[in-house]
Amino acid sequence: GLGHDDMNQSKRENVFIQILEAIDPDDGKILMAAIQKKFRIKGLTIPQLNKIFDLNMPVSEKNKPTNDKEKKEEEQSSGITSKFEYNLTKNVRVGASYMRETLSNEDIQDVKAALLKARIGEASSTMVEIGQNDKELNSGGERSSRYAFWQSHLYLKRGMYFLMTFEYLKSDLNEDAHRYRVSPGFQYFPWQRLEVRFDLQNNKSYGETLNTQDRWDLLGQVHLWF
Repeated sequence: GLGHDDMNQSKRENVFIQILEAIDPDDGKILMAAIQKKFRIKGLTIPQLNKIFDLNMPVSEKNKPTNDKEKKEEEQSSGITSKFEYNLTKNVRVGASYMRETLSNEDIQDVKAALLKARIGEASSTMVEIGQNDKELNSGGERSSRYAFWQSHLYLKRGMYFLMTFEYLKSDLNEDAHRYRVSPGFQYFPWQRLEVRFDLQNNKSYGETLNTQDRWDLLGQVHLWF
């Protein structure tokens, strides 16, 4: 279905594994239960599933929002956010941020982060950010996740940079599940208003219930400014 009927079984399985690796473990359990037709959640609609899992399932007229208020409530979230940064030295800046948000499904999340930015030489830089997301679930209970992000932007010569990015996510502090991504990259500005970029991504997930093989992805981007 969905325009992929000619996809072979091996390809389908690989795509499905990539989806499970990319989404939150709890969302993965819901997706598995939905596929196996073993769950019933009151109030969970097809439009919500389409939004959560980036699906394209058809929506019957009775499941569509009936008025502008319902559409607005389904699509919007609300909350507050604040950010503070301070220059320790000419080349070093530290900061912190906070966000409290009520999501469209009425979950409430508190996201706290600390960051460090530093300039290296005349044209290179590095940035580190660590944070934690404490979520109050509308269905009851709480879940906390933690992440870390580091990126260096190293000058090679005029218009050419080497990038190194490291990302870490522990999506539930109560579970032994970890996700890593290491991404060396190359950024080049051959002319004004044109950027060419290549990234080689290595993804790895492991834990008590999940241990995947290393996956390598080569990404290319071309950006034009008009």
